[in-house]
Amino acid sequence: MTERHHEEDHNDGLRFHGLLPVAVTPLADAPTDALLAVLNGSNEALLAGLRTLHEKPETEDNDQNLAEIRRLDHKLSLVLDLLSMLLQQTHPLPPTQQVVLDSRHLQLAGPLPPADCYRLDLYLESTVAKPLRLLARPAAAMTEPTPTRAAGAPALVTLEFIGVGQQVRDGLDRFLFRQHRKQVAQRHRTP
Repeated sequence: MTERHHEEDHNDGLRFHGLLPVAVTPLADAPTDALLAVLNGSNEALLAGLRTLHEKPETEDNDQNLAEIRRLDHKLSLVLDLLSMLLQQTHPLPPTQQVVLDSRHLQLAGPLPPADCYRLDLYLESTVAKPLRLLARPAAAMTEPTPTRAAGAPALVTLEFIGVGQQVRDGLDRFLFRQHRKQVAQRHRTP
């Protein structure tokens, strides 16, 4: 996951513009309430786990245990990286695509196979082999002509998430905010 750009849209909040591994699978049947509940539970756990990976423990600088906490954090990060590498050997990530992501939509290059509903597997973190799995339907205007699009480039397809619980939406908003903060910090570090 290399290029990342964020902007704030007044209707949908923060948006992530960048490269993510994404798999899009057309579904033959409409999702059931039971399936949506299972996906929401799994996505809540994933987003909470991603948040804890990036949060820093709240301690004072003179805390005697701070060095030990940092050392354990680095060890745990190494173990997670190694585990992810092992998992990716048997279950490789899908191709990376240029996307625009907000808490309600995903936009990516089309065309997609025709369907009323799609399963989206979004790999938000390269070190975590578990995807954020969302169901989506084509937005009202499925393809969006873009004047800045290069000649011959595929049209952009907008998919609207369906059945996403409020906790998942909030977790996705927090993820987008963390990505936005990282991007702003990188801009300030670059001369």
